[in-house]
Amino acid sequence: MLCPDSARAGWSNARQAWLLGALSPCLVLALLCVATSCSTTSSGSGIGVPRLPRQESLDEWRALTGPQAPPPRVYVKGNEIRFRFETTNGLAGFRADWQHARIPSHQYKVKSAVLRWDGDQVSLPSVKHGWTEAVVISAGEWSRLATNLISALVPTEPGHGVIYQAFLVDGVLYRDASGVPRIADDPPAGITVDRRFGVEETLEILARRAGEDLAATYPNKTLFLLMSPNSGRVTHPLLLDRTRRRCVSLTPAAVVDSTDRRLGTVYTPEGLKAFLPESHGWALIKNPVSSAARLADLGIVTIVRFLRLPLPTSKFVPPLAVGRPGMDLHEWEHWLDFYTGTRAEYGQVQLEIDGDQFFGRLTEALASATNRVHMLMYIFDRDDVAVQIAQQLKERAREIEVKVIIDRLGSLGGGVNPPGTPLPEEFIPPNSMLGYLREEPNLKVRPFLNPWFPSEQSKLWMVATNQAWLGG
Repeated sequence: MLCPDSARAGWSNARQAWLLGALSPCLVLALLCVATSCSTTSSGSGIGVPRLPRQESLDEWRALTGPQAPPPRVYVKGNEIRFRFETTNGLAGFRADWQHARIPSHQYKVKSAVLRWDGDQVSLPSVKHGWTEAVVISAGEWSRLATNLISALVPTEPGHGVIYQAFLVDGVLYRDASGVPRIADDPPAGITVDRRFGVEETLEILARRAGEDLAATYPNKTLFLLMSPNSGRVTHPLLLDRTRRRCVSLTPAAVVDSTDRRLGTVYTPEGLKAFLPESHGWALIKNPVSSAARLADLGIVTIVRFLRLPLPTSKFVPPLAVGRPGMDLHEWEHWLDFYTGTRAEYGQVQLEIDGDQFFGRLTEALASATNRVHMLMYIFDRDDVAVQIAQQLKERAREIEVKVIIDRLGSLGGGVNPPGTPLPEEFIPPNSMLGYLREEPNLKVRPFLNPWFPSEQSKLWMVATNQAWLGG
């Protein structure tokens, strides 16, 4: 991901970046000491469980969930789920867990989790220990449910459709000229797309509609697992809990795990070079004032956070705006003109919510730019979306001026985090986005040296002379 202002970055990345910056002087020795052990340690819920190689695990999952394979038995307890498949060797298992949804909602709470191999010869979870078996919806029953869902979600007007992500297959639900509901990967010619739903919106709508259908078929059941048998794609099960109003999208770990099995980027020679001689060496010599200011700011923030010192607050209570006239915009413009030395220009501001809206308009603007593209990015990741944007920048650099500034440590750190959505099966990320961009000699790219590693989340795109994207 290029990491626009969306949930794919999240609070956890910012917190990790701040902690890394606060402890950066101590991390130098720690990185050298733990590099070897970190390369062999499992992560997530699979700690202590043998992890199959990526392709072998993916092949195993496909074989167990193929169209001709019998459905698994699925058990849920709290925020954990266990899959049990019957094989010639006994039972094979996959497992996953997810965090508790802390924000209350009257709608279905959408979560995601990664399924990891649980080993052979495993036993069935015991109901006595709090496990509840879910009703597995697959094969013919899934086809019936999918047909009902398509009929319910497709627009009623012929020639119109909507784009759903992660619904059956990512694509378009529409009605043809005869009014028959259909599904396609891309909008057919002559079809008007009324709306595009993001992943969470799609899953919430799917959970609500499927829950209503299943409640009529299974009036005494509330826990379901939806499995769409598809020989051409990897099966992504969906857990539907009508009692707790939650919907959990489950993805095999082999789909989201990185294909790069070397040491993490931070432990590679490139990572150590960026961390020591560049950001904590050359940057201090090149920019002593700003580096000292960053260190002072980091020290103050660290002390406040660890000691939880109360910051001074004002006792002034602003008056309520109810019943009062609005602000004098003419006077406000005059104030801005006087104190900024500039004059007002006509423009338009539009919010781009998450990547679904952001990337579509950005790629269109990049393709139509006639003179220049300038970019400042905190995290320029290495996933398929980022590579697609980088490739477009490289192609445009052969025609117009393209300048890119990326945070060296931010991009290296972001590049080792697992993606928020599954990557294409055959996708191989570049070792370094900085090196990938530099493959095009006409593209001017420069790393921003980031001493003490504060998490700034700065994002700025300037396309041509009349468009700009801001984020943070």
